[in-house]
Amino acid sequence: MVTSEEKVADELLVPDDYLATWVEERHDTFFLRPDSGIANAFAVVSDWATRSGYAPSAVSSTVPF
Repeated sequence: MVTSEEKVADELLVPDDYLATWVEERHDTFFLRPDSGIANAFAVVSDWATRSGYAPSAVSSTVPF
């Protein structure tokens, strides 16, 4: 199963277009609210991105819940 994080859906809904309609049709099953396990994974990915030389503005170690 493939899913995405709900904040991605929020960004895709801004323009009122075909993609926004697609997101609305799948919002409850495809775009999920992160839980504490996901928060830990975000921290690991953020650490990797920081060590890999990504710009600080592209790396965030906080997860909005």
